[in-house]
Amino acid sequence: MAGKMLILCLILQYVWSSLGDLQCQERFVHYGHHLGTKSAYRFPLQPPKITGQCQFERIWLMVRHGTRAPSSKVIRYMKERLPQLRKMILQNVPRDGEPGLCRDDVALKTWRPRLKETDEKKLSAIGEDEMIQLAQNYRYYFPDLFPGNYSAASYLFRYTATQRTSASARAFAVGLFGRGTSHHVRYPPAVKKDAVLRFYKLCKRWRKQIHDNPDAVEERRKFEAGSEMLYTLTTISKRLNLNFTLSLEDVKLMYVTCAFETALYPREKSPWCAAFSEENLRVMEFAEDLEYYWIDGYGHNITYEQACPAIRDMALRIIPSLIQPGTPPTTVYFTHSGALLKMLSRLGLYKDRGGLTHDRYHSLHSRLWKVSNIDIFGSNLAFVLSRCFDGYYVLTLHQEKIVRLPGCDQDEDLCPLNLFLKLMWDIVSGCNFEKLCSLRDV
Repeated sequence: MAGKMLILCLILQYVWSSLGDLQCQERFVHYGHHLGTKSAYRFPLQPPKITGQCQFERIWLMVRHGTRAPSSKVIRYMKERLPQLRKMILQNVPRDGEPGLCRDDVALKTWRPRLKETDEKKLSAIGEDEMIQLAQNYRYYFPDLFPGNYSAASYLFRYTATQRTSASARAFAVGLFGRGTSHHVRYPPAVKKDAVLRFYKLCKRWRKQIHDNPDAVEERRKFEAGSEMLYTLTTISKRLNLNFTLSLEDVKLMYVTCAFETALYPREKSPWCAAFSEENLRVMEFAEDLEYYWIDGYGHNITYEQACPAIRDMALRIIPSLIQPGTPPTTVYFTHSGALLKMLSRLGLYKDRGGLTHDRYHSLHSRLWKVSNIDIFGSNLAFVLSRCFDGYYVLTLHQEKIVRLPGCDQDEDLCPLNLFLKLMWDIVSGCNFEKLCSLRDV
């Protein structure tokens, strides 16, 4: 009898251990899919299927820089606070067979901060690889628009006055032309407040009313003070076997470290990710979605209406009736999250019915506005002019995938030029940026 009981106990222990291992594997599978704007670029599993007898004549491509290092402030917190948290967690590592961290989480014992404050926001080696691969992908999709020989008559490249966009542009050029020829590519002087690539830097009204206004993130604050976030803090603390509940600030730091380390070191598993279940990550992701929705998205009209200069620039470079002589057929710009999110919003993409508010977490699990998908490192938006047997059309790509603009036929990938022109004209004709962004009428 005693022998049978021993065998039963061993079987139960094995089953419990196997279930625990499975849960750990499942947790790691989901890392990288709910990490917000600090997510590495995920190349599509398959290229867009572009059908029909059409010739692609012009392209306007806006690219967010590749994976970068965090700000100096975040790096400093990583170096100062995370070792303290690590020490507390390791003091409470469970014995075998008890709930808590997974076996792979032993990496926390050897974890050390690798980043220096001098790395602040610099493009990483992974970010360079992302740009090289992205360029090669676009050359594969549109070989006529991305010829392998560089010419100023064929290409216009432009980036903002930052290291991460400059380095992204140069890596993209390597992907197109190889390292030798890429050194001959010409770039116009970068402007700190670029009216097309960083228009929001010039919008004084938006900066005062939204960007610099603490009340603009009220929806995120309400959500972070609610029951979902409290439950998240509690479950994470229990998973780490701590006898106290971690603060929101500490959990945010662990989350952003998980995100950056997942993006920067893709062949490794950040031990800080191990603190989060998939549901925990979803909660953290929603909090970030709320902030970007209200700061860079649909939350306020002025936020997306100010994107009209970038859309006007696109129209002037791909619409035949508006193109000036000498305009290169291929335009590639390198910018930031703030520009792309505002553009996507101005175009009406990823708009959820009813909007995002703190009390809609459970009803918006399948929401369209999810920055982990639409605003990752390397995010890109392209408009391609296509000449077909029956006229001109415009193809729109986001993250290399075909998207259909609201107002175009939702059953067709290509939007007829006359319809596309009407949509853009409605945006561009009312584009009085100076009046929209002036503080005089506030």
